[in-house]
Amino acid sequence: MAHLLYEAEANLSIGIKVLFIVILLILIVPAIFFYDSDPEGTYVMLGTVILVTVILWFILPRKYRIMEDGVQIVLGNPFTVSVPFDTIQEVVVPKGLTTGVNFCTSFTGVVQIKRFKKRNVNITPAVPEQFLENLQKALALSPQKKEKR
Repeated sequence: MAHLLYEAEANLSIGIKVLFIVILLILIVPAIFFYDSDPEGTYVMLGTVILVTVILWFILPRKYRIMEDGVQIVLGNPFTVSVPFDTIQEVVVPKGLTTGVNFCTSFTGVVQIKRFKKRNVNITPAVPEQFLENLQKALALSPQKKEKR
């Protein structure tokens, strides 16, 4: 079992929070207004709100962990996504728009993990510079990464 080297909280920005609240309000407000004329529709809308909330709970990153063998993206329990060191080409702070798999919870402070022959992974740790520094150290010490070269 790999040991934890560093852990960073995800940076959940106010913009993302507002976006999710607006989406949920768009579903809740009509349900409340139309309860008298269409109670079944109201129940369907409220069920949709619950479903969207559960989905957001499971897919939003909580933490980013640097382990001995790779990076773990901790989502809602029990889900995690692992990025092994032997698949990482380089780690950068990108300029402009990014492509790849986005585990971003903010519009700023993105760290991009570029991978060999796989999609890039974009994350937003609370302190990106510190996370990047610790990840660079772990990559330099990783035996898996040295074998790849």
